[in-house]
Amino acid sequence: MEMPRLRVVYACAGAVFTMSAASALTFDESVSGDLSDDPNAPTALSFDLGSNTITGEVNLSNDLTLGDRDFLTFTIAPGQELEGLFLRAQSPTNRGFHAISSGATSVIPSGTGAGDVSTYLGSAHLDFISPNTDLLPDLGTPLVGSGFTGPLGPGTYSYVVQQTSNITQAYTLDFVVTPEPGSLTLIAVPGLLLLRRRSG
Repeated sequence: MEMPRLRVVYACAGAVFTMSAASALTFDESVSGDLSDDPNAPTALSFDLGSNTITGEVNLSNDLTLGDRDFLTFTIAPGQELEGLFLRAQSPTNRGFHAISSGATSVIPSGTGAGDVSTYLGSAHLDFISPNTDLLPDLGTPLVGSGFTGPLGPGTYSYVVQQTSNITQAYTLDFVVTPEPGSLTLIAVPGLLLLRRRSG
């Protein structure tokens, strides 16, 4: 009788993840308004389990002094992690740049007003390799910054994306948030104890 009970509990845990994933964020600048271009006041977004998609546009002059960068901040809740970051679309497919920082603020990567880029947690060129390529490992081996390995755990982060050529570039990014390993067990164990209590 124990195995059927475990199946029920883990099925319930899976249902919790599925319901949370259904409520994950979709943000489109053309609908929701322009993302912040201020590194000290990034647009705050509420990420949830599942795919959190951001669609926007960036542009910059050749001397990196004008144009529009996109800065956003988000929090990964306890028991969750940022497992992947995917560039789902990019038009035109010109090389850009993106970086992630710990905390709710960021810095301008280059040009007039550039900040201390060594404070980045990770950074990389932003290239459309494949819509299913995870860019998080590349960010973790940074062009500038401290670097990191694997998924990013609970905490507040800020993120910047920019284009380094004199063009306007549209993009869609997918921040994939999943339960941390062991967090489903934390959901399942109370359910198992409840089943045992009811069967006692």
